[in-house]
Amino acid sequence: MLVPLDGSALSEQALPAAKRFAELAGQADVELLYVLDPSTLSEVGPGIAVAPGYLDRALEWAKDYLALQAATVAGKHCAVTSVVEVGSAAREILERAASQRFDYICMATHGRSGLARAFIGSVTDRVIRESPIPVLAVCVHPSAAETSAWPGHDAPARSLIELFKREDVLSLEAVDALIDRGSEVVPDLIDALASGSTIVRRYAARTLGQLHDPRSLGLLVDHLSHDTFEVRWEAAEAIVKYREAGISAVLRLIAHEPLDERRNLVLLHVLDRAPTELIPMLRPVIRSLRAAEHHYTAPIAASKALAKMQEAAALTR
Repeated sequence: MLVPLDGSALSEQALPAAKRFAELAGQADVELLYVLDPSTLSEVGPGIAVAPGYLDRALEWAKDYLALQAATVAGKHCAVTSVVEVGSAAREILERAASQRFDYICMATHGRSGLARAFIGSVTDRVIRESPIPVLAVCVHPSAAETSAWPGHDAPARSLIELFKREDVLSLEAVDALIDRGSEVVPDLIDALASGSTIVRRYAARTLGQLHDPRSLGLLVDHLSHDTFEVRWEAAEAIVKYREAGISAVLRLIAHEPLDERRNLVLLHVLDRAPTELIPMLRPVIRSLRAAEHHYTAPIAASKALAKMQEAAALTR
């Protein structure tokens, strides 16, 4: 059994389920996997290298972390090994799943409504969709201590947004509660995008993406240039939910604003996940962003794609 972990208490809730599965099976080999994504280790500008030894220290921390977690699972029914990989979490998990060395994957996910997801949860979603082997998705629930801190689904929006700072199950419950209220909470979430807390901004962007209210689209596009990678990524994930409106906003950004090497990754992420019918129009933009001369070619390609989208929209009216 393969058990991916990301260092959070949420992901670790898969461990008791994996241990119980091994006991029921009589014997099981369990591999704990931690994936280091270098793009999230340090915020660097174009051409600036990560500090010497930074990745080595992160790898050592990951190994120590897995060793501690392995000790909680190992037993007479469960032989545990640990592996640290470098790359994209979902891709590395899926590649190991395809190696034919495992029968199952066991991962944590958050499941109250299925709309608000932990960051490990978004990876779980992709693994469930694409894995060649069965995935045991362990639904994460609040502990008793956490539940006592819950102000209730009818609490003021700002009280629920304050829970984002916890970055735990209650944060996810708050996202669900806010989504249930719909557009009435959008102004408070827009204010949260200006928070000094990176965690609050991430959760606010994710929640706004689920609501896809037009009032927040421009601010989410602005956050594609945020200093922190995780905020840029969550803003991109949110913009995808706006479909044609989100793609148009990104094309206008590419066409009219100076390109930023740091931002290009999230721009490509949005375009790569565009509605299927738009992909033929967007291919020249995607190719241009990946080309060495993208500063010159991408704005032109984006302007042309935007014009084609507007023409297509006019024909359908």
